[in-house]
Amino acid sequence: MNLSEKVPTLVTVAVLAVIFTCLERRIPTARSKFWKIAWFLVFIHFLAQGLEPRTGQTSPGLQALDWGALQASAVVFLVAASQIIDDQVKRIWALLIMGVPSVAYAVLGSYDVKSGWAYVLCLTACFAGGICFMFYAEPRISIAPVLLSLVLTGIAFWAIRAALQGSFDPGGNALLGAGFALPGVIMCRNQYRTTPGVLTVIIGFLFWGAVFPVGMLTDRLIPQVHIPDELWNVPKMFVAFGMILAVVEDMQEALRRQATHDDLTGIWNRAGIMGILEQEMLRAERQGQSLGLILIDIDHFKTVNDTYGHRGGDGVLQALVRNIATILRPYDSFGRFGGEEFLIIAPGCDAAQTRELSDRIRVHVAAHPIALHGNEINTTVSIGVAEYLPGCKLESLLHGADTALYLAKRTGRNRVELSDQRQQTASVLSSV
Repeated sequence: MNLSEKVPTLVTVAVLAVIFTCLERRIPTARSKFWKIAWFLVFIHFLAQGLEPRTGQTSPGLQALDWGALQASAVVFLVAASQIIDDQVKRIWALLIMGVPSVAYAVLGSYDVKSGWAYVLCLTACFAGGICFMFYAEPRISIAPVLLSLVLTGIAFWAIRAALQGSFDPGGNALLGAGFALPGVIMCRNQYRTTPGVLTVIIGFLFWGAVFPVGMLTDRLIPQVHIPDELWNVPKMFVAFGMILAVVEDMQEALRRQATHDDLTGIWNRAGIMGILEQEMLRAERQGQSLGLILIDIDHFKTVNDTYGHRGGDGVLQALVRNIATILRPYDSFGRFGGEEFLIIAPGCDAAQTRELSDRIRVHVAAHPIALHGNEINTTVSIGVAEYLPGCKLESLLHGADTALYLAKRTGRNRVELSDQRQQTASVLSSV
């Protein structure tokens, strides 16, 4: 097939490369960057393939560019799918360990090198290095990587045996098949989401990897049957479509998170924590359960900003949030109410339990100075506590916590005060 017949596929892959370049600029992550590089390599593969003559001998250099680019794209996709993608050192080592021998194998085959041991060395280095690196990147031993390593070892022995017998195509198919199937396997194991985009990418990679052994078996068992190239390229389109859909899903998730979470601290923002408070109040009313509210304010925070600047103040806020989060229960909700004020919702806690939790927070914050620019900043907080009572309105509950917080600030700071409304109610109940 000459270049003119390859134009539709070339244009499609070129458009994909442009799309992923634009997406990488929009979402500049290591994974999006690797996807862009991988699709550019796939485009180089198709371009070199289109430049190859329909008849006659193909230039070894052009053939090396063709298969070398495809092998390299498989390795880049594999690294992008792994958990090491955000670790620059590990991903560079992975590219070198798996990329160099696999591309070298393609170059050896393109130049028709007859030395079987050269191919064996490449196969051994790629599969053994990949397996060792898999356990290095994920030190926690589990059944999945052990089974995967056994499968890869079997494939490696099969390819090495064929290379020693003078048959080098099986090794290339093994490298490409494993290289494109493994990203699907890794994503299936590591992905926490099962969205349409992620599932499409996983299925596409699994079928893309299956193309090479299926193609080899087809050529051997039914050589008279011609399967159009467009059919072999369908898995690539599945992967590309799935990746674009996955990026769109990530952007939507990021927008949803931005609407409900604080950019600086990562906890709920005012809108998010208020929505949770409304839901918890309805649940407490319906189930007859207690609900505690904790309003926290950092003491003398203006002094921190004046001394260390707003960037230093931001660092103190982030460290304080991390400190407080260690005290909270998994089902407590923690949000930034505004400025240096924070709101905690404690389901199932009455006034006494909420006050006890607040005291633990206050003591923990005071006992853990925050390190900033080589200095230790002693931080304290004032806390107002309120308990939801049946029939209580949202504004009244917040007002009670705010009034208690103001009392804690006014009477010396680094204190916990209980809402007057709850204290009055408690005294009435005790007198009955």
